[in-house]
Amino acid sequence: MKTLAFLFLLDYSGSMDQKVDQKIKISILKTELTALLSTEEPKANSSAFIFGSNPKLGCKDLFNLNTSTKDLSLKINKLKVGPFGKTPLSLGLKKLVEEADKTNTKTLIALTDGADSCNQDPCKTLQEADEKIKNKKTKIKLHIIGFDLKQDAEKVACFKTLKLKNIDINVSEAIKGGDLQTLLKNSQLSSLDEKDFLNEKSLANIKGAKRSQMNKGKDKSSPDKDGDKKKNFDPDKEAMLEISGADSTAKFKAISSGFQKDWLGSFAVKLLAGKYNLAYESGNGIQLDLELPKGSFTKIPWARLMKVSEFPVTINSPILNFKLRPVGNTKQIHGEITEQNQSAELNLNQTQAKIPLGEWEAEISSPPWLKGTLKTFKVIVTQENQESIDLNQIYGTELQWAENPSRGELKVLEILSEQGVQERHLIQPEIKKVPILKNSKYSWIEPKKIDK
Repeated sequence: MKTLAFLFLLDYSGSMDQKVDQKIKISILKTELTALLSTEEPKANSSAFIFGSNPKLGCKDLFNLNTSTKDLSLKINKLKVGPFGKTPLSLGLKKLVEEADKTNTKTLIALTDGADSCNQDPCKTLQEADEKIKNKKTKIKLHIIGFDLKQDAEKVACFKTLKLKNIDINVSEAIKGGDLQTLLKNSQLSSLDEKDFLNEKSLANIKGAKRSQMNKGKDKSSPDKDGDKKKNFDPDKEAMLEISGADSTAKFKAISSGFQKDWLGSFAVKLLAGKYNLAYESGNGIQLDLELPKGSFTKIPWARLMKVSEFPVTINSPILNFKLRPVGNTKQIHGEITEQNQSAELNLNQTQAKIPLGEWEAEISSPPWLKGTLKTFKVIVTQENQESIDLNQIYGTELQWAENPSRGELKVLEILSEQGVQERHLIQPEIKKVPILKNSKYSWIEPKKIDK
């Protein structure tokens, strides 16, 4: 039987219909798996064990989808979760390892949002399955991903200390959708050692892009005992390409003479070394010419394939200066990105800003007496929907407004904090209202009356 391109154990029990990070968990899973499967050849064999989709079967609710990679992607998207479905995690892991041994598949991904609910011990099950493995030339790599485990995290903690002869276990937890993408990417590339790729350098013709070259000098690219690494990547013929930071629904295409590869998202794709025309298939996408040397791993920021990577954001009540710090995968989207500063417009009700695509943490930077005293807030900039920020709504319960009594002259604002700290600030006459913390006391002073 042929080695499988992908081998999964997937949780379709009722709890996967709950939300995490404001999105339904099963929808996140389907989106990320669709993108991951798109990187492989459509006709390559792949397999997934599914549990929890048919509650009537109880703890026997487990079946296998063994088909082409393209067909597997279609089927896991059509499947629905089973309300109140069981989680036969132990049975699933047993069948997963048996299938891996039978097909000589060395990388396995098991994903669940809960512990075994069938009174079985999954760690004991794995120990028993490990002893029955026949193909012992190379260890199986089992990636167990807990997705929003919550209180069940302790119940699967035994995986972290479990030592087996023929299976290496990697345990991780995804708290939100972005975490799941990262963990699946790590699992995908586990057969490639990142240490094999050295001498990272910037690509002069693509700002923010990086390329690493496989280090053949120390024979790091030599195959494992059964040729597993050679099977996954041949540095004498192939190259790896990643569109860093891309959303998992973003469509890409690489065209060479007589060849075309289509895929989704930021998962790495393996291509024959050579020259390509690379395109982001979007109304905001562009094309660029690219050469992929043998044995290279090239990472191109998603923003470099966009006509526009900054998008309008409406700021209502622009009463405060704030700075934006890139978080999540924003740095990966742009390759090179720094903090963004947004100035206040105290006498306007609304203003427009252009902010780079991605997720940002906003922190008030001015006026100085508010710096570090107010909570941060999140700004998410997308290509599809215009973001709107209302600072008065965000901080309305924390601030009060001091009306400036100036008639054209400078005024001094004296602030006494709740902790008894006093400070004075010179206020320009054109500033009509001044924000201060609600629990602070204040008064206005003529500059000439200040004691020297």
